[in-house]
Amino acid sequence: MTDPAPRAGPPPTAADPVPSRPADNIPRGIACLVASTTLFSTVNVAAKWLSETYPVGQIAFFRCFGAVVPCLVIVWMRGGVLSLRTSHLGLHGMRTLFGFVSLTTAFLSFSMMPLGDATAIGYAGPLFVTALSVPLLGDKVGVHRWSAVIVGFLGVLLMAHPSGNVSAQGAAIALANAFFYALSMISVRQLGATETASAMLFYHTVFSTLFGLMLLPFGWVTPDLPGLALLLGIGLIGGASQWLVIHAFRQAPPSSLSPFAYVGLIWALFWGWVVWGEWPTLWLLSGAAIVVGSGLYILHREITLKRLGRRR
Repeated sequence: MTDPAPRAGPPPTAADPVPSRPADNIPRGIACLVASTTLFSTVNVAAKWLSETYPVGQIAFFRCFGAVVPCLVIVWMRGGVLSLRTSHLGLHGMRTLFGFVSLTTAFLSFSMMPLGDATAIGYAGPLFVTALSVPLLGDKVGVHRWSAVIVGFLGVLLMAHPSGNVSAQGAAIALANAFFYALSMISVRQLGATETASAMLFYHTVFSTLFGLMLLPFGWVTPDLPGLALLLGIGLIGGASQWLVIHAFRQAPPSSLSPFAYVGLIWALFWGWVVWGEWPTLWLLSGAAIVVGSGLYILHREITLKRLGRRR
């Protein structure tokens, strides 16, 4: 499935029909989310590495600013200025604020805790998404998916076998990251009913860069050439990742995607092993098996319900 063609006319008004949301394509949404999570994992590793030298606010700014170029290229390829028309600028701003708070609290938690621990707590986000999708989006989540998500979270806890290095402050910040991540993803789903993916990516990039600019007076370290390349690089990769996230949540309900976001924790523990010498344990292997099994069961359940023609 591709994005709907850009609208040639003005944004919908009260008298205009509202464009229908594209039909769900759950397997493709899952594939986009897994690819995005994989790319985001490299951004997280780089952010933790950079936090030893640069303030978190500066890292967040470059993460957003570096995404401007790929964002403009994508907008140009997907219809140009016409694809950016919107009647929901305020919702774009709110969604970006949620996402930016999630980003900065995630980077801050990485600087305060081991990467695996911070990531594990942050992955309470999908549980928040599932819970919030019921009152905010009207999603119908049955006992099977609720059970699978909970089991998946238990797998996350197994993979994040306590290291003893988790501070109460760091855990609270990581949990805030999870909550604001969920609000951001719910907003993506709401915007997906009327907005093009290009518009969502463009306004998110512009607003988040402005939010990041506001943090620079609170801390700045002039980067050397390798540092500047790495700071800009996390923005380029993050921009591509954000595009994939938007596609994922436009094509599948949040409750169906939630278990697959846990793939990021597997990558976090892998990079912890490669970069910081943290070896995988039996806890990791057991938890990974549970998470993957939970995600595959969710996919099986969705496909089965579609075949039977039943409502979720």
